[in-house]
Amino acid sequence: MPKVPPFPAGQSFQARGKLMLTGEYLVLDGAKALAVPTKPGQRLQVAVTNSPDVLHWESLDVYGNVWFEGAFTRKSLKKRPAAVDRSTKARLARLLNSILTTHPLIWPRGRGLQFRATLEFDHTWGLGTSATLSYLLSAFAGANPFEINQKEFGGSGYDIACAGSDGPLVYQLMKGEPIFERIDWNPSWLKDCYLIHLGKKQNSREGIRNYRENAGADLYRYAEEVDELTAALLQATDIETAGEILRKHEALVGYVTHQTPVGKGLFADFKGTVKSLGAWGGDFVLAVPKGQEDVPGYFASHGLTTCFPAQDLLALPNQKPPISNVDPSDWPVFLYGPLAEPRMDNEWLQGHLHYAADLLNHMIIDNYSAAPIAHRGGIVPGTLVYLSPEEVMAMDIHPAGGPYKRSHVRVRVGDAEVTALVWK
Repeated sequence: MPKVPPFPAGQSFQARGKLMLTGEYLVLDGAKALAVPTKPGQRLQVAVTNSPDVLHWESLDVYGNVWFEGAFTRKSLKKRPAAVDRSTKARLARLLNSILTTHPLIWPRGRGLQFRATLEFDHTWGLGTSATLSYLLSAFAGANPFEINQKEFGGSGYDIACAGSDGPLVYQLMKGEPIFERIDWNPSWLKDCYLIHLGKKQNSREGIRNYRENAGADLYRYAEEVDELTAALLQATDIETAGEILRKHEALVGYVTHQTPVGKGLFADFKGTVKSLGAWGGDFVLAVPKGQEDVPGYFASHGLTTCFPAQDLLALPNQKPPISNVDPSDWPVFLYGPLAEPRMDNEWLQGHLHYAADLLNHMIIDNYSAAPIAHRGGIVPGTLVYLSPEEVMAMDIHPAGGPYKRSHVRVRVGDAEVTALVWK
């Protein structure tokens, strides 16, 4: 992985990717969609610099490569680029223009701003590169992410809802306004399902345009049928029932949009159901097997090797974080204690997953090369969140964390024990 220069201490924000399991297309006409955020998303780091009135931007892909870099002056961002310009720089300039027009005070006079956006998934996967960026910039500015994203990218807005959620949602548009509810959904049958990338990225805007051109009348009636299927899937307790519900969903959407379900075309010989996710024709599909052995092998035989167990990619409730083998010598990447709690006044942690944790051994470490063990304390309930190294640096200057001394602690999360940080 390329060596990336360290980023100055500042603020850090996190957004999650997105997948829509039910409700594609018809969500635009009021259908209730089952939307699930993905574990990988995008991070944004922001720092104030001494470069007067210059904003420097850097975008990194999941492999650490800089795929976009540019500089903007305060004066240049007062003029909004034409909508016909679809270049990365123009789209970013329009987003920044929207943010700075409504929230000008986020850029101090006489100072510069430095941004680094880091993707946590391959940008060809269609998990929400643009939507997560809209969400992150809105989180930084305190703006409405739905309005910012709609102005530049359009769509239903479910991807914005996912960006700020730590688990599944039922999402709906009512008179154009987003309504969504966080739900506790993680059925046991999902452990046998897989998410497969079809090897090509689908343009959401093009998919919506085709839907509008080809869909007939009675869309609200079809939307009600999707509502029933979504509700049935949420209640499904076995994989056979779930597969049948998703097969019916595919048939309905195929009928409405005049498209052939992927399970009747590319994967007609698959034993089970293959469900398109989002705009049909690209990005991910969900495979729900019914007697199919070696699901990854089946799709590999079709040249598709990007295949994940569904529960590995989706952000679902009541999952143990994959931290059972963390080495205490690793540089700390967890935060424990009151500063990690998901409170309303903890806005800097918005978008992070929170896990219940118990304090075990308390170790005050002045020199990180040595780790003298202090007394064994009592079990104290608390909250644990993931932190990037940049966020640890930011905590040292955080208004709540800055005056305190950074220390190591050992905590228990489920059956695992890990090293975390605490500011005392």
